[in-house]
Amino acid sequence: MRRLLLEIKGWARKSHYNHSGSTDTWLKRWLLLMKSYLDTNQTGRFDSLVSLAATFAVPFLLLCSCVSVKPSTTKSGKKYFETFYVENGTQYFIKPLALSGLGSDGDLLMDFTFRDGQSSTKTAILNLSIYRDEKVASIDSLLIYSESSHFSATTPKLLFHERSKKGFVSRYTAGIGSSDITTLFEGDDWKILIYSQGNPLEYSATKETKKAIATLDEDLFALLQ
Repeated sequence: MRRLLLEIKGWARKSHYNHSGSTDTWLKRWLLLMKSYLDTNQTGRFDSLVSLAATFAVPFLLLCSCVSVKPSTTKSGKKYFETFYVENGTQYFIKPLALSGLGSDGDLLMDFTFRDGQSSTKTAILNLSIYRDEKVASIDSLLIYSESSHFSATTPKLLFHERSKKGFVSRYTAGIGSSDITTLFEGDDWKILIYSQGNPLEYSATKETKKAIATLDEDLFALLQ
Protein backbone atom coordinates (compact mmCIF):
# COMPACT_ATOMS: atom_id res chain seq x y z
CA MET A 1 0.00 0.00 0.00
CA ARG A 2 2.78 2.43 0.87
CA ARG A 3 4.47 1.73 -2.49
CA LEU A 4 1.28 2.50 -4.37
CA LEU A 5 0.74 5.76 -2.52
CA LEU A 6 4.29 6.85 -3.28
CA GLU A 7 3.76 6.05 -6.95
CA ILE A 8 0.58 8.15 -7.05
CA LYS A 9 2.37 11.05 -5.42
CA GLY A 10 5.14 10.78 -8.01
CA TRP A 11 2.67 10.90 -10.91
CA ALA A 12 0.88 13.92 -9.46
CA ARG A 13 4.17 15.78 -8.93
CA LYS A 14 5.30 15.03 -12.49
CA SER A 15 2.04 16.20 -14.07
CA HIS A 16 2.08 19.38 -11.97
CA TYR A 17 5.52 20.50 -13.14
CA ASN A 18 5.51 19.54 -16.82
CA HIS A 19 1.81 18.97 -17.56
CA SER A 20 2.77 15.88 -19.56
CA GLY A 21 0.30 13.23 -20.64
CA SER A 22 -3.37 13.42 -21.49
CA THR A 23 -6.26 12.88 -19.11
CA ASP A 24 -7.06 9.55 -20.77
CA THR A 25 -3.51 8.35 -20.21
CA TRP A 26 -3.55 9.18 -16.49
CA LEU A 27 -6.96 7.59 -15.97
CA LYS A 28 -5.80 4.42 -17.68
CA ARG A 29 -2.78 4.28 -15.37
CA TRP A 30 -5.07 4.86 -12.41
CA LEU A 31 -7.32 1.94 -13.40
CA LEU A 32 -4.30 -0.30 -13.90
CA LEU A 33 -3.15 0.69 -10.43
CA MET A 34 -6.52 -0.29 -8.96
CA LYS A 35 -6.45 -3.62 -10.79
CA SER A 36 -2.94 -4.30 -9.50
CA TYR A 37 -4.07 -3.60 -5.97
CA LEU A 38 -7.10 -5.90 -6.24
CA ASP A 39 -5.07 -8.68 -7.82
CA THR A 40 -2.83 -8.70 -4.76
CA ASN A 41 -5.83 -8.74 -2.42
CA GLN A 42 -7.95 -11.65 -3.69
CA THR A 43 -9.52 -12.31 -0.27
CA GLY A 44 -12.09 -9.87 1.04
CA ARG A 45 -12.53 -8.23 -2.40
CA PHE A 46 -15.46 -6.07 -1.26
CA ASP A 47 -13.62 -4.91 1.81
CA SER A 48 -10.63 -4.20 -0.38
CA LEU A 49 -12.74 -1.99 -2.66
CA VAL A 50 -14.08 0.00 0.26
CA SER A 51 -10.58 0.34 1.70
CA LEU A 52 -9.23 1.34 -1.68
CA ALA A 53 -11.88 4.02 -2.18
CA ALA A 54 -11.35 5.47 1.28
CA THR A 55 -7.57 5.36 1.11
CA PHE A 56 -7.12 6.72 -2.43
CA ALA A 57 -9.93 9.33 -2.50
CA VAL A 58 -7.69 12.29 -1.66
CA PRO A 59 -4.73 11.20 -3.84
CA PHE A 60 -7.13 10.60 -6.77
CA LEU A 61 -8.59 14.11 -6.47
CA LEU A 62 -5.08 15.50 -6.24
CA LEU A 63 -4.10 13.62 -9.39
CA CYS A 64 -7.12 14.86 -11.32
CA SER A 65 -6.48 18.46 -10.29
CA CYS A 66 -2.85 18.29 -11.43
CA VAL A 67 -3.45 16.76 -14.85
CA SER A 68 -3.53 19.40 -17.58
CA VAL A 69 -6.56 19.12 -19.87
CA LYS A 70 -6.01 20.67 -23.27
CA PRO A 71 -9.21 22.17 -24.63
CA SER A 72 -10.32 21.04 -28.06
CA THR A 73 -9.66 23.52 -30.85
CA THR A 74 -11.27 24.03 -34.22
CA LYS A 75 -9.84 25.67 -37.28
CA SER A 76 -11.49 28.97 -38.07
CA GLY A 77 -11.43 31.47 -40.89
CA LYS A 78 -10.18 34.04 -38.37
CA LYS A 79 -6.64 32.92 -39.14
CA TYR A 80 -7.16 34.54 -42.53
CA PHE A 81 -8.65 37.88 -41.46
CA GLU A 82 -8.71 40.45 -38.67
CA THR A 83 -11.62 42.50 -37.38
CA PHE A 84 -11.47 46.09 -36.16
CA TYR A 85 -14.41 47.89 -34.60
CA VAL A 86 -14.72 51.43 -35.89
CA GLU A 87 -17.33 54.13 -35.50
CA ASN A 88 -20.69 53.01 -36.91
CA GLY A 89 -19.32 49.81 -38.37
CA THR A 90 -16.66 47.15 -38.62
CA GLN A 91 -13.46 47.10 -40.63
CA TYR A 92 -12.07 43.84 -42.00
CA PHE A 93 -8.54 43.10 -43.10
CA ILE A 94 -8.03 39.96 -45.19
CA LYS A 95 -4.46 38.83 -44.74
CA PRO A 96 -2.18 38.43 -47.77
CA LEU A 97 -3.16 35.66 -50.18
CA ALA A 98 -0.48 34.16 -52.41
CA LEU A 99 -0.69 33.73 -56.16
CA SER A 100 2.01 32.16 -58.29
CA GLY A 101 3.13 33.63 -61.58
CA LEU A 102 3.99 32.08 -64.91
CA GLY A 103 7.69 31.89 -65.77
CA SER A 104 9.45 35.18 -65.03
CA ASP A 105 6.27 36.88 -63.81
CA GLY A 106 7.31 36.12 -60.24
CA ASP A 107 4.84 35.81 -57.38
CA LEU A 108 2.16 38.04 -55.94
CA LEU A 109 0.63 38.69 -52.51
CA MET A 110 -2.75 40.38 -52.31
CA ASP A 111 -4.66 41.71 -49.29
CA PHE A 112 -8.00 43.47 -48.88
CA THR A 113 -9.38 46.08 -46.49
CA PHE A 114 -13.08 46.98 -46.39
CA ARG A 115 -15.80 48.13 -44.02
CA ASP A 116 -19.26 46.86 -43.23
CA GLY A 117 -22.02 48.88 -41.61
CA GLN A 118 -23.15 52.49 -41.68
CA SER A 119 -19.60 53.74 -42.17
CA SER A 120 -18.96 51.46 -45.15
CA THR A 121 -18.12 52.87 -48.55
CA LYS A 122 -18.68 51.43 -51.99
CA THR A 123 -14.94 50.95 -52.50
CA ALA A 124 -12.59 48.50 -50.85
CA ILE A 125 -8.81 48.74 -50.79
CA LEU A 126 -6.76 46.13 -52.64
CA ASN A 127 -3.00 46.04 -52.02
CA LEU A 128 -0.55 44.10 -54.17
CA SER A 129 3.03 43.04 -53.54
CA ILE A 130 4.70 41.76 -56.69
CA TYR A 131 7.93 39.78 -56.30
CA ARG A 132 10.06 39.69 -59.46
CA ASP A 133 13.62 39.82 -60.69
CA GLU A 134 12.82 43.29 -62.02
CA LYS A 135 10.77 46.15 -60.68
CA VAL A 136 7.24 46.60 -61.97
CA ALA A 137 7.64 50.24 -62.92
CA SER A 138 3.93 50.88 -63.53
CA ILE A 139 0.63 49.06 -63.92
CA ASP A 140 -1.70 50.02 -66.76
CA SER A 141 -4.61 47.76 -65.75
CA LEU A 142 -5.55 45.01 -63.32
CA LEU A 143 -8.13 42.33 -64.05
CA ILE A 144 -9.30 39.79 -61.48
CA TYR A 145 -11.35 36.89 -62.78
CA SER A 146 -12.50 33.33 -62.18
CA GLU A 147 -14.88 30.91 -63.86
CA SER A 148 -17.85 32.62 -62.24
CA SER A 149 -16.94 36.31 -62.39
CA HIS A 150 -14.50 38.97 -63.49
CA PHE A 151 -13.99 42.64 -62.75
CA SER A 152 -11.39 45.38 -63.01
CA ALA A 153 -9.78 47.38 -60.27
CA THR A 154 -9.07 51.08 -60.46
CA THR A 155 -5.68 51.87 -61.93
CA PRO A 156 -3.18 50.72 -59.27
CA LYS A 157 -0.94 53.38 -57.74
CA LEU A 158 2.66 52.69 -56.84
CA LEU A 159 3.45 52.83 -53.13
CA PHE A 160 7.11 51.84 -53.16
CA HIS A 161 9.82 49.53 -54.50
CA GLU A 162 12.21 47.66 -52.26
CA ARG A 163 14.90 45.03 -52.54
CA SER A 164 14.13 41.38 -51.78
CA LYS A 165 16.33 38.29 -51.55
CA LYS A 166 15.63 37.36 -55.17
CA GLY A 167 15.08 40.74 -56.75
CA PHE A 168 12.50 43.42 -56.04
CA VAL A 169 9.14 43.92 -54.38
CA SER A 170 6.77 46.39 -56.03
CA ARG A 171 3.92 47.47 -53.76
CA TYR A 172 0.73 48.85 -55.33
CA THR A 173 -2.70 49.87 -54.08
CA ALA A 174 -6.01 50.00 -55.93
CA GLY A 175 -9.74 50.21 -55.31
CA ILE A 176 -12.46 47.69 -56.11
CA GLY A 177 -16.19 47.64 -55.47
CA SER A 178 -17.17 46.26 -52.08
CA SER A 179 -19.85 44.11 -53.69
CA ASP A 180 -17.23 42.66 -56.04
CA ILE A 181 -15.35 41.17 -53.07
CA THR A 182 -18.32 39.02 -52.06
CA THR A 183 -18.69 37.80 -55.65
CA LEU A 184 -14.97 37.18 -55.95
CA PHE A 185 -14.87 34.91 -52.89
CA GLU A 186 -17.66 32.71 -54.22
CA GLY A 187 -15.08 30.92 -56.38
CA ASP A 188 -11.50 29.86 -55.57
CA ASP A 189 -10.00 29.60 -59.06
CA TRP A 190 -8.61 33.12 -59.07
CA LYS A 191 -6.60 34.57 -61.93
CA ILE A 192 -4.93 37.97 -61.88
CA LEU A 193 -3.96 39.61 -65.15
CA ILE A 194 -1.78 42.71 -64.93
CA TYR A 195 -0.60 44.82 -67.84
CA SER A 196 2.62 46.69 -67.11
CA GLN A 197 3.84 48.95 -69.89
CA GLY A 198 1.97 46.78 -72.36
CA ASN A 199 3.40 43.49 -71.03
CA PRO A 200 1.04 40.93 -69.46
CA LEU A 201 1.76 39.40 -66.07
CA GLU A 202 -0.48 36.50 -65.06
CA TYR A 203 -0.94 34.91 -61.62
CA SER A 204 -3.01 31.99 -60.29
CA ALA A 205 -4.20 31.16 -56.79
CA THR A 206 -2.05 28.61 -54.96
CA LYS A 207 -3.50 25.52 -53.28
CA GLU A 208 -3.29 27.17 -49.85
CA THR A 209 -4.98 30.31 -51.17
CA LYS A 210 -7.85 28.29 -52.64
CA LYS A 211 -8.35 26.74 -49.22
CA ALA A 212 -8.31 30.19 -47.60
CA ILE A 213 -10.81 31.57 -50.13
CA ALA A 214 -13.28 28.78 -49.42
CA THR A 215 -12.91 29.25 -45.66
CA LEU A 216 -13.34 33.03 -45.88
CA ASP A 217 -16.43 32.65 -48.02
CA GLU A 218 -17.99 30.35 -45.41
CA ASP A 219 -16.81 32.01 -42.19
CA LEU A 220 -16.85 35.69 -43.18
CA PHE A 221 -18.75 36.64 -46.31
CA ALA A 222 -21.69 34.33 -45.65
CA LEU A 223 -22.28 36.32 -42.45
CA LEU A 224 -22.12 39.69 -44.20
CA GLN A 225 -24.80 38.99 -46.79
